[in-house]
Amino acid sequence: MFHWKLSRKQKLLRNIVVMLAALGSLWWMLGFPALTINGLQRRAEQAYLLDEKGEILYSESWLDGGRILSWQRDRLMSTNWERTLLGYRFGGAKLFDPNVQHILFYSREDVKAEGKTYWYPKLELWGLVEEPAAAVLEWTVTAKDGAVMTWTMPGVRKDDHCLAFVFARNYETAADGSEAETEERFLLGDYVRENSLAQISFYNEVGVLTGIHRFEHVVGYGYNTSIRGEEP
Repeated sequence: MFHWKLSRKQKLLRNIVVMLAALGSLWWMLGFPALTINGLQRRAEQAYLLDEKGEILYSESWLDGGRILSWQRDRLMSTNWERTLLGYRFGGAKLFDPNVQHILFYSREDVKAEGKTYWYPKLELWGLVEEPAAAVLEWTVTAKDGAVMTWTMPGVRKDDHCLAFVFARNYETAADGSEAETEERFLLGDYVRENSLAQISFYNEVGVLTGIHRFEHVVGYGYNTSIRGEEP
């Protein structure tokens, strides 16, 4: 029986073809991830049939993904992505109305103390935030049983287009009274949140209030759009 013997170059070519076919199959299975952040952003723009390339204002990544904020002519766009072996997988995008200038992102940070795990809020304001010299956020949370708690958080600038708000407890321990016990239960996740509202006050270099933005926060994670700033 005749056996065709491949030369060294033919074996190399065969292996390359097999490897490319395997990578192509994996790329397809992963949803055709983009190789670069710019490529990912272009895919988000194509989802909204945008012809012009937008400007990436700010981006942040974590262990398994990340988020991009871009400026598309006269609108903000938020794009989520997931990390894969072959690049950035498109995780959805949101093109906001022209009147939306800021997006308040909420997530939670697990903090362990005294054998307990507390859910500390993490709030960041992304968007057109170059001008204010200072900002303060008041975050009010209402539970389904009527319990209410408000925290005041000063803003710290992370970037020209991002302000992070620093959370601190109102009370050191739950033994400081009924309000402290309510705060403790909120941070332990004992309450089922009904809704939450955020109000951010902006100040100039000499401490004069220059604007107020209010946000309605939907229970859970994600983005929340602002209304136009209300002048004081």
